[in-house]
Amino acid sequence: MTPPAKAKDKAASAAPWEPKIVAFCCNWCSYAGADLAGVSRVQMPSGFRIVRIMCSGRIDPELCVRLLREGLDGVLVLGCHPGDCHYIDGNYFAEIKMEWARHLLDKTSFGSGRLLLDWVSASEDQLFATIVTDFIDSVKEMGRNPIDDDGSQDIRDELDAVRMTLSDFRLRALMGKVRTIRDKGNVYGENVKRSELDALVGDAVESEYLRNAILVLAREKDMSVPELAERLDRDPQLIMKHVVRLRQRNALEFTKIEGNDPYYKTMGGF
Repeated sequence: MTPPAKAKDKAASAAPWEPKIVAFCCNWCSYAGADLAGVSRVQMPSGFRIVRIMCSGRIDPELCVRLLREGLDGVLVLGCHPGDCHYIDGNYFAEIKMEWARHLLDKTSFGSGRLLLDWVSASEDQLFATIVTDFIDSVKEMGRNPIDDDGSQDIRDELDAVRMTLSDFRLRALMGKVRTIRDKGNVYGENVKRSELDALVGDAVESEYLRNAILVLAREKDMSVPELAERLDRDPQLIMKHVVRLRQRNALEFTKIEGNDPYYKTMGGF
């Protein structure tokens, strides 16, 4: 290594760690708020990158989790205040999607603290700076993204299962209907209590997450139901139920029997 290169490397290692954070900002409100904060020279950290999007409702929660899976330290989504969306209800859909993305992340050892949704209007430059500063401070307290730490394969597996769950077309369709059912009832005109609806969606999300977690664990090696139950900290009978469902989908294949336990492996394409 040349002397200038060594000096640059030494300076980089001596510099304080700054988290890698991306902020997705709605074009009509939060991006304008960010622009006003810059024009007004509002003091805030500079170590984050803004991506302008037309509406917070366009953000795919799977993308947010994928960015964390690839090593970003935090993902911030900022939209219009509820009721002020340029597209009427895009931010409500963003809220539902981020709610369930955070719900899934809370099932993992990674946690949901590195993903945040908030609201900023075009005139709220100070609020923009406050939200960004508080989020960066929170991420600094958590430290670097643990995805690259030794022994982090379990975290990668968990985030892969979350990504696969958020990509499931059935859950996407269900989440797209949640607000309509909350406000107008189901297709039969029946009003559904929010607690009952949330419990129904929660059961669907939990089931799909467990199935995807099974597929992730069985990608690299043959796994038995007791092994899967131990890794996922779930009842073996529940795991067996999901194994049967995955077999019906042709997602798992039977490979062998050792003792009294059948072993399964994820089929290609899953």
